Amino acid sequence: MNESFIESVKKLYKRYPNYRALFSRVIKKLEEGDRKGAIKTLNSSLGIALCGGNPDIKADIYKVLREEQKK
Repeated sequence: MNESFIESVKKLYKRYPNYRALFSRVIKKLEEGDRKGAIKTLNSSLGIALCGGNPDIKADIYKVLREEQKK
């Protein structure tokens, strides 16, 4: 269940090196089985990105969140 979510976050980790600390926290939570905490952290980062971050990262984080919440 979390494998596809982990893979999506790992793609973000590779694509955005400036945000690796954030994505590593999300991956760690997923590996520990805390899916809800990982989504909360990723959702918080989306809120921060919406306030003035890179437009590409906004779209990518939103896409990952939407795909995961469909499940």
